[in-house]
Amino acid sequence: MLKALHCFDALPESAPETSERARRLLVQGNCAFAKKNAASPQSKHVMGAHPGSPRLSLGHSNGIAPLQTPFAAILGCADARVPPELLFSKGSNELFVVRVAGNVLGQECLGSLHYAVSHFSTTLKLIVVLAHANCGAVTEAVEVYLQPSKYLDIATDYSVRSIEEHILLAVRVAAISLESLYGATATKQPGSRAALLEVAIVLNAALSAYRLRQEFQNRFPDLGVVFGAYDLISGHVRLPLSLPGQLSEEEKGLFAPPEDAAGFRQIALRICKGQLVRSLMAPARYRAS
Repeated sequence: MLKALHCFDALPESAPETSERARRLLVQGNCAFAKKNAASPQSKHVMGAHPGSPRLSLGHSNGIAPLQTPFAAILGCADARVPPELLFSKGSNELFVVRVAGNVLGQECLGSLHYAVSHFSTTLKLIVVLAHANCGAVTEAVEVYLQPSKYLDIATDYSVRSIEEHILLAVRVAAISLESLYGATATKQPGSRAALLEVAIVLNAALSAYRLRQEFQNRFPDLGVVFGAYDLISGHVRLPLSLPGQLSEEEKGLFAPPEDAAGFRQIALRICKGQLVRSLMAPARYRAS
């Protein structure tokens, strides 16, 4: 069962000492960001860190560069609409951010996170895999999956192909889940592209979070790993379950990755059964029990 941290939970007063407190700090920061966006949507592109953030300054008063002391590392997408510091209401020296198209966990990204975990072990409490709605890289992988001939367009471009091949596994699992609920022809139904995209975005992030937990859990057992998907409209990090404008507290927040293959299937089916995907797959016959 995925457990989210809700917006109304108490906010830590100081730099977090545990992974759970780090997660709470990020979720509360995101809730503050989303609330500001709802009140003043025109200012999204200029919003800065939350006033409560203790480290807003980029400089140092005594002329000496400060040491790095991030409490969380973010593996996020390079999409210009998804700046982690802003959407988590954080300032300078609080987040170690690695961004790449599709938030895929390639060797360079993994190496960067290894650096953070090894060098900032006294302050770093949490790794977050941050996906987002309408991701272009995942959209491209969905198109390749649905129309395999499109693979020829990227076959000779290793740099692009390597990104898409990271994502295609998540797309395949998403497709299997849709077919198990909506029938063998589900991915040929109207609306299936959008539904497949919603599910694949989450599974792609969950898979990376799972890999990161496996990577670090033996040497750093207290390091937390979570994932979430940023909603470009509401401003919330969440799971795509409800219809737009109807987000519940249950689906907002950051989530622990699944423990095994059965856990991945549970996440996929939960999203496939959600109101959002059901509305996209409305022309198909819904056969879930």
